[in-house]
Order: sequence, then C-alpha cells, then structure tokens
Amino acid sequence: MYRFHKAKTHKARCEVTGKVRYRDMHEATHALTVASHMRVEHELAGIESRREEKRPYECEHCEGVHLSSKADTIEDRCIPVAS
Repeated sequence: MYRFHKAKTHKARCEVTGKVRYRDMHEATHALTVASHMRVEHELAGIESRREEKRPYECEHCEGVHLSSKADTIEDRCIPVAS
C-alpha cells in the first residue's frame, strides 16, 4: 500500500503585503526553483501555468524574503534624481 503525503504548505505571510514570507534567501531560492519546475511540468502537460516568479527580494516590512514576478533590472533598482 502506498502512502501519499500532502505537500507542506507555507502559511507565514507578510502582514503588510500579504505575500508568502520566506525565512531567508536560501528558502526563497528553493521555492523559486520549485515554482520553475512546476511551470515546466505544466507546459509539458499542456496546462497553462500562471506562475511567473523570477527572483527573490528582501522585504522592508517583515524582514523576510518574498518572490517577485518582476525581472531584476537596473531600472528597478535605481531611483531617479530630481533636477
């Protein structure tokens, strides 16, 4: 007889953003890898995937790490200087 284990769900969330809160960059990077694999599996099975996570980032509100669907670009990190 086989035993099926339900996947552990991550319930900790940032109180300000409502996003899933990861303890550190390592845990968030692992979640990003899992999301990427799930996206590929769905595509191979012909199922549309809505997962678009691209990078982890540190949250200034909860001091945890979240996943973002925005690409890491210089424009995202630079603040324009007022003239």
